[in-house]
Amino acid sequence: MPMLILMPAVWASETEVSWGFLGTGDAVGYLLVALMLAMLLFVRVHRRERSTAPPRIPRASPRSRDELGRLLFDIIQQGDVQAYRGLFLLGLEIQRALGRQADAYIHGRVPGMFETSLDKIAARVPSGSGFDGTVLVGRDALGLRLLAVDGSRSTVIVGTVTEVDGIYRMVHPGFVDRPAAASSTPRPARGER
Repeated sequence: MPMLILMPAVWASETEVSWGFLGTGDAVGYLLVALMLAMLLFVRVHRRERSTAPPRIPRASPRSRDELGRLLFDIIQQGDVQAYRGLFLLGLEIQRALGRQADAYIHGRVPGMFETSLDKIAARVPSGSGFDGTVLVGRDALGLRLLAVDGSRSTVIVGTVTEVDGIYRMVHPGFVDRPAAASSTPRPARGER
């Protein structure tokens, strides 16, 4: 690379060097050297920016409800909000899973929603309990079956779940208000029913 930068400078030092369609003379050679140095600087800065970007955390892809439940239990134990957020629908998954309700779902996500949900779920998990499987409550609510130290069993609802392309994803977090679903029928006014 340094040789490529120096070649125009060497040719520019000769008298009346022809630069083809660019013309003749020293000024054109020095201009080319300056242009090449600017490009080298741009490439170095661009590489540095790319190398300092934080690495992407691989996103878990559970293939069963029990696998999702085990991941959720570990995340609850660790209090890892980023990993918890990664288990929810993102990008094209939202459109595939929810169709027309995708926009309402996206607008229903509010700042702090995942942190609040994780804190409330963690508060309901007994200390020292272990994961004992999952159960589907109702149509789509996922419950973690827990086994306490004393042998008693309990179930904690962690939110709603759906399957998208063979991967189980969380839809709505537990213990947080669900956004109102967009419906085609108008709601009755107060006093009417």
